[in-house]
Amino acid sequence: MPNMPLKMARPISLGQEELRLLFEYEPDSGLLRWREKDRSLFSSDSRCRGWNTRFAGAVAGTKKQSEGKQYIQVSVHGRVYPCHRLIWILLHGSIDEALVIDHLNGVGTDNRLINLRLVAHSENQRNLSLRVTNRSGVIGVYWCRKTMKWTGQITTNGKHKCIGYYLSIDDAANARKALEREFGYHELHGMPVARKAASI
Repeated sequence: MPNMPLKMARPISLGQEELRLLFEYEPDSGLLRWREKDRSLFSSDSRCRGWNTRFAGAVAGTKKQSEGKQYIQVSVHGRVYPCHRLIWILLHGSIDEALVIDHLNGVGTDNRLINLRLVAHSENQRNLSLRVTNRSGVIGVYWCRKTMKWTGQITTNGKHKCIGYYLSIDDAANARKALEREFGYHELHGMPVARKAASI
């Protein structure tokens, strides 16, 4: 079956300069804060004072569940945007719609600068957390009843590769980890959610 085209992110019409007028970003906390808005953006002095009193300096955005993860989104001019993509434009001037933001520690609400990288979807898949449904405790490793040994698979360039068959789960895990390094997987790939979240 041919590979299905990846869904691209919605284009963001907001430019870096406009975002700088709207938001202040705190790289160490990952928070976006609303800046004070100019009077020219409001129909009256009272509306301007009311908005600035309520929002200027406040944390922007709300949590949203998407594809099993929580992210922060914010509404600007009636349209909702993912905060992590706005942050990238704010810092770098633009963002490629074909690329995704990888939250390195697996926490989608953690928008600290140290936790963000812009990568292809395939690269993002090389930094997944261990699923709670995993039975072996090692990503990509499972017990084969037919051979009565530990085995597993790893994906590279869209193809599955067997890691071999082993008597101990430790040997299987080591074989899998060696292939992860060979194929450029991130060092945090396969970590349990809680440990990964605390790693950065």
